[in-house]
Amino acid sequence: MKRTILTLVLCLSLASLYSQTEAELNAWNDVKIHEINRLYPRTNVVPVGEEFSKLLNGDWKFHWVDSPSKAPADFYKEGYDASNWKTIKVPSNWELNGYGTPIYVNVDNEFRPNEPPFAPTVDNPVGCYLTEFEIPKTWADRLTFINFGAVKSAYYLWVNGQFVGFTEDAKTNAEFDLTPFVKVGKNTLAVKVFRFSNGSYFECQDFWRLSGIERDVTLYSKPALNVYDYEVVAGLDDTYKNGIFDIDIILENKTNKSLKKEKVEVAVYDGENELLRLEKDLVGMDGKFNLKAKRVMPDIKPWSAEHPNLYRLEIKILDKKGKEIERIENHIGFRTSEIKD
Repeated sequence: MKRTILTLVLCLSLASLYSQTEAELNAWNDVKIHEINRLYPRTNVVPVGEEFSKLLNGDWKFHWVDSPSKAPADFYKEGYDASNWKTIKVPSNWELNGYGTPIYVNVDNEFRPNEPPFAPTVDNPVGCYLTEFEIPKTWADRLTFINFGAVKSAYYLWVNGQFVGFTEDAKTNAEFDLTPFVKVGKNTLAVKVFRFSNGSYFECQDFWRLSGIERDVTLYSKPALNVYDYEVVAGLDDTYKNGIFDIDIILENKTNKSLKKEKVEVAVYDGENELLRLEKDLVGMDGKFNLKAKRVMPDIKPWSAEHPNLYRLEIKILDKKGKEIERIENHIGFRTSEIKD
């Protein structure tokens, strides 16, 4: 019986390893896969405080080839010797740094063969990036995330030689949870970017066709009890004088402890003047859970292009002693758009 169980576990492990390897190799040209381990899109939930986030922008080690088959196979592994690689600025486009050709096309695809849904397997440049980053001791018991503002067009990433994920949304940001992969101290990050993928067929429009890590790369840390996501709808009532403040917050408890006297506070400010405050106890809540509230705010200054009035939104989580665990800030404007008669 024990031998049977051991054999089953071994087979499952090998199957998992094989699947991961296949996904790493083929996801960029597999129409059934558009992401692996990418977090579901959410709003900006980076905590207030420079100590909890850092930009990884700067000079990264870079190696460029004109076809996928020529890319170095093991560059993401720890100890890989990239001393002879050149460097490239992140963010930037390869083509504006001497790698490949920038192409302007209106309605046609810029690559051949043009055989949807498959991207070309030759004459399809690949850029391999390597960099290092530090995880401070203050992040040791927290969650670590990475956010790529935009990468064209498909990419894989590894941390400390371990496969993290894949995505092929070129012009939208993508986040990955690095918590299981990072350690306090020095860490290595490897990114493999394909110029063309099966997703390129969705991007045929009137613009310059460029490639690479095109926007900021941000590393940030959140507590185990945190604001995972939130949505605010800020409209006006029928008089166009009062604001309708409607908020939906997703909180996450990954502390492995039952909440007792922790609470969340939501406040809206006009400058330093507090206009609204909401509080909710988080007793017994676990995993991901929603908190919703809707309030009328009198005599709001509406937002318009001519008068872009904004109010500061603050979301705080407090521990049982009232100490701040996390604080998220943003700005909101109240407006309603409609056509009558």
